[in-house]
Amino acid sequence: MALGIGQGVRIGYTTTANSPYTWNRIKEITEFAPPEISYDEVDITSHDTNGWKRSIPGLKEVGDVEFSFLYDDADTVHTGLYTLYTNRTIARWAFEIPESTANKFTRYEFKAWIKGFKLESPMDDKKSVSITLKFSDVDVVRTTNQDSVFGS
Repeated sequence: MALGIGQGVRIGYTTTANSPYTWNRIKEITEFAPPEISYDEVDITSHDTNGWKRSIPGLKEVGDVEFSFLYDDADTVHTGLYTLYTNRTIARWAFEIPESTANKFTRYEFKAWIKGFKLESPMDDKKSVSITLKFSDVDVVRTTNQDSVFGS
């Protein structure tokens, strides 16, 4: 087992309809929280279960994706996120988590819309943006041992 720190996560989006996609990498990521994927619980307890509750997995749900980055108003990918937000655009998103093998990633791809966009510009600190993505599709595609779709 190779343990390591989380440094090197890559996040981006595309509005290209079909493959091959033209990806827009969001640089200067500072925080990243991948979504929780969970099942609803369906109660199937009956009079024949001898006093025991029973359940089965129901529908899958993907939680929100949250990330923050250092904001650069000269970066068209950064400013383009606000346009995606205000236009309520459902885009294809990807995030890549570095693997222990050099230059290989575990990648997740999915469709989502920007649920939250928060620009912070404190007087004595960095400008940053926090984004919350809401899942909007029927599947999350997970692949391992991949080269980055965002280049180097």
